[in-house]
Amino acid sequence: MKKKKKKRSPKKKMSEMILDIASGYIGLGQNLVEKQSNLNGVCTAWNIATLPEKMRSMALNNHLSQCQMFEGTIENLRHDMLTLIDNKLKLYPKVNKRILNAVISIENGQDKITVISTDL
Repeated sequence: MKKKKKKRSPKKKMSEMILDIASGYIGLGQNLVEKQSNLNGVCTAWNIATLPEKMRSMALNNHLSQCQMFEGTIENLRHDMLTLIDNKLKLYPKVNKRILNAVISIENGQDKITVISTDL
């Protein structure tokens, strides 16, 4: 009797997971530069979410203090980051990959996200 091979469910790509947690947020950008900026924020939120819970608040505060030079209203950014962190934790609580880089480009008239990540 032949042994049946188990079909593995295909792993989701990191770019798909990023879109799952934040496609609307990234899409708020009016052009590629703004979308890239939003994508960078999503990646930062993702990486903060992979930290141990007791370290997340400090990491978020460090990020916000760096952004204060550029952003007008930090409280809006804090709210967005907390929402993105929460989305990541709800949808992908066991995925502990860190995002090293992410780029948004236009391919065939569509936005395309490429993510480079590594296991912790």
